[in-house]
Amino acid sequence: MVTAGLREECIDVYITWRREFLSEILSALIELKIGNTIKTEFFIKALCLADRILLPNERRLCECVFEGSIPLEDKYPALPGIHRFRFRKSLASYPALRDKLLMDLNIYSALHGIRKFGELLTLTYGVKEKAIVPGGRVHQITLDVLDYADKIDKDWRGSLNPMTDEERKFPPGIIDVQLTDLLDSSLEANSQNYHDPILGYVFIINNRSYIQRRAMQRGLRHILGNDWIRKNTTSIKENLQLYLRSSWNKILDILKLDINESEPNVAAQLMKNKLRSFNGHFDDICNIQSTWFVFTEELRRKIIESIEKMLLPAYGNFIGRLQDFLGNQAYEHIEYGMFDIQDRLNNLFLVRE
Repeated sequence: MVTAGLREECIDVYITWRREFLSEILSALIELKIGNTIKTEFFIKALCLADRILLPNERRLCECVFEGSIPLEDKYPALPGIHRFRFRKSLASYPALRDKLLMDLNIYSALHGIRKFGELLTLTYGVKEKAIVPGGRVHQITLDVLDYADKIDKDWRGSLNPMTDEERKFPPGIIDVQLTDLLDSSLEANSQNYHDPILGYVFIINNRSYIQRRAMQRGLRHILGNDWIRKNTTSIKENLQLYLRSSWNKILDILKLDINESEPNVAAQLMKNKLRSFNGHFDDICNIQSTWFVFTEELRRKIIESIEKMLLPAYGNFIGRLQDFLGNQAYEHIEYGMFDIQDRLNNLFLVRE
């Protein structure tokens, strides 16, 4: 749209939506209160989150969206600045808090945690080749973001003693939004780095399955949010279907019996050609995917069973029709029996950590 002459319109729309988003997040951070007071550590995190994470990430996002089609001088001045979100005004309204900020030794711990989080964002938009993990394994960014969520959970629970039950609830829409957005953007970006898009689907399945299990085992559901957990579950199912279709639909197309049986000799030759094509494609897929990784044995069995439900009936039907045409001569062309097919499938995703 920029190259089509809608440069100013693109800039205006982009700025409007991003400013609105940032205003909501930063305003929520500033106004976060416990009882009638502002907790020092949350004010510290608000400052650091804006200065070291939100605003730098906005610059990176802007670069990704426009990809050099708009000069830097047209982009960056339009991005929101920290001075526009009332940090100084808010701090001046609480002189006791201002004085405590200067003395509070916990600031170093808070700064370290937020800087660690900021480094993760940098990794998300880093050099593509560095982001690829072999075989579709769980990405280091996924591990680190969940470790950070654990840290937030522990820090939050550690400050609960003086609070009421209502005040104990984790504040929604602030840190949790940043964590889930980071997980989503990281998985999407890194899944596209694979030369084979099918492996990208496996990567998503692995990472989101890992997130799901860890969220349930370590009690991170209240940080990630029930809605996001449900979306995560849906994404696992969707990517499993994408993997199955992308990887095995071509094989199933080969096995379709769309032949003219009124000419038996022609039909028999066509089926022999189809079988040779099937053998080659099936062998290639199994050789490649035997080197891929799946997060757990349970997930591995689920994927293999899904393939078997698709493939075995179609292959069995095809072999039966081939035998109808060729009789005993069919065995000269059959490289894989039914048990052989199952055996090859059982050797998929054998790579372990």
